[in-house]
Amino acid sequence: MSLGGYIDAYVAWDNGRPPARSRAFTTQALRHSEFNVNLAYIDLDIIGDFVRGRVALQAGTSTTASGIPGAESSTDAESPLARHLQEAVVGLRLGDRTWLDAGVFFSHTGSEKWITSENLTYTRSLIADLSPSRLTGVKLTREIRANLSASAVVVNGWSALEETNADKTVGLRADWRLTRRIAIAYYNLIGSETPDSVPARARFFNGITGTYTGSAFTISATIDGGRQETDIRTSSWWGAAVLARLQLMERWAAHARIETFQDPDRVIAQSVAPFEVWGTSAGLDFKHADGVTWRSEFRNLRAYSPVFAQYDAESGLSKLNYVFVTSLALTF
Repeated sequence: MSLGGYIDAYVAWDNGRPPARSRAFTTQALRHSEFNVNLAYIDLDIIGDFVRGRVALQAGTSTTASGIPGAESSTDAESPLARHLQEAVVGLRLGDRTWLDAGVFFSHTGSEKWITSENLTYTRSLIADLSPSRLTGVKLTREIRANLSASAVVVNGWSALEETNADKTVGLRADWRLTRRIAIAYYNLIGSETPDSVPARARFFNGITGTYTGSAFTISATIDGGRQETDIRTSSWWGAAVLARLQLMERWAAHARIETFQDPDRVIAQSVAPFEVWGTSAGLDFKHADGVTWRSEFRNLRAYSPVFAQYDAESGLSKLNYVFVTSLALTF
C-alpha cells in the first residue's frame, strides 16, 4: 500500500485572449493569463498477490474543460464527485497472468496519459484531448506472452462515468513489444452514445500507435479515428500525432509534436465550423532529482475555418491559435 500525489501549477498566454479566459479544445493549460493549478491529485495504491486497487481524488482546471471527453460533461455535472474522481478501481487476480478490474479507470485508448508528467510533451495532442480519458465498467487484462498483452472492456459509454442510455460500449487493446526498443499497440471502442429516446446509432473508434524508446531519444506516432451513424449518413473523423523527446543533458530535455485532427461534421469537436486543424509544438523540460519538474511549451494550431476565439476579430473567431505555457510540477 502506498500514498502519493501530484501538483501541477501553471500560467499560460493565449493569443486569442478568450473573453471568459477558458481556452477551447484542450484540457491542459485551460486558462488564459491566469496563475492556476492544471491538475492536483492524491492517490492510494494497493498492490497484492491477488488483489489490487487505486483510488485518486483530483482537482484543477483540466477537470473542468467543457466539451472535452473525460472532463466535466453534462452527466458529470449532475454528480459533483464525478470530475473529482480520477480513478476508483479494484482488481482481482483470476490466474497467473489475468486480472479483472472494475470501477472508474483510465481509458485504454491512445498513447498519451491524463497525467501530464507521464507524456512526452506538456500539452496533450488533439487526438488525446478529444478521446475518452476515463471509463466506468469492467476490464479484463491478460498477459499472453512476455512481450504481448491484451485487454477487453465493457463500459457505460464514451467517457460516460454515469450511464446515458441502456446500451453498453465494448473495447479492446493489444500491446506488442517487437524488440527491446520498439512497441506497437492497437485499440478500439464500439457502442452507441444516443439517448434512449432515439434509436441507437453505432459509433466505431479505433487506432494504432508505434513507439521507439532509445537511451536519449523517444518518438511515438499515433493515428486513430472513427465513424458515427446519423439520421442521414455516416460521419467520420480522424487524427494523428507524432511526438518526440530528446534528452539533452542529465536534467534537461527537449520535446516536439506535429498533429492534425479532421472532423468536418463535428462529431467529436464541438466547434462552430468544420474542425479541420493542423498543429505543431515545441518545449523544454528541466527535471530535478527531488521530483520537481519545470516544463515550458509553445503550441501553434491552424484551422481551415475560423474556430478559435480571437478577441480583436470582427467575428470573434480566427483560423490561428497559439499559446505559451510554463508549468512547475511536483510528484510525491
